[in-house]
Amino acid sequence: MTTVPAVTHPRLVHLTKSLSPQELDSHRAQVGVRLELLVRKTDKFGWDRMDPNVRTILRKDWMDALQDFTLPEIDEACRAAVMANPDRCPNAGHIRGLILKERAAIRASLPK
Repeated sequence: MTTVPAVTHPRLVHLTKSLSPQELDSHRAQVGVRLELLVRKTDKFGWDRMDPNVRTILRKDWMDALQDFTLPEIDEACRAAVMANPDRCPNAGHIRGLILKERAAIRASLPK
C-alpha cells in the first residue's frame, strides 16, 4: 500500500520541532521583541514603569505561548488585533487565537 505524503504549508510548521536549540532561542528573543513593540505602541501596561521582574515574566509567558509560530504570523496577528481594538493591548492568548484561526483557514483550503 502506498501512502500519499501530507500536503504541507509553510505557515503550518511547529518551530519548536524544526529549529535547533540556538535557532529557537533566537526566535524566542524576536518574539519577546514583538511584545515590547506592541506594548510600547499601546502603552497600556506602563511598560517602562513596570518592575523589571514583571516584564521578564510577561516576556517569558509571551515567548512560551507564541514560540511555535513564525514572526510574520505574529506580526500579522498583532496588526489585526490592534486594528480591531486600537485602545486595547492584546495578550498572547489573543494573538495565538488569531494565528490558530488563520491556520485553520489554511488547512481548510488545502486539498484533502
